[in-house]
Amino acid sequence: MTIDERIEAVTMSLELLTRDVQDLKILVRQDAENIRALAGVAQDLDGVTRRDADSIHTLAEISQKTHDSIKRLENVVVAHDERLDDLESR
Repeated sequence: MTIDERIEAVTMSLELLTRDVQDLKILVRQDAENIRALAGVAQDLDGVTRRDADSIHTLAEISQKTHDSIKRLENVVVAHDERLDDLESR
């Protein structure tokens, strides 16, 4: 192999490496954009999750109040039932 052939081979290798580096830069930029987009999605999901947790907490409170109201109504019904029984037994 002559010196000119070696220089040409090195030049070709350098050109291929340069293209590879350029391709890698493009891929790195695309990855960075994708990561930023994913970070945005993660923030959105965090907000949704927090709102869902707040909604679930509110529903739990409403459920507890409903349960308490039903329990009080049950007590009223039992008391009325006992009064009716007392009235009927007289």
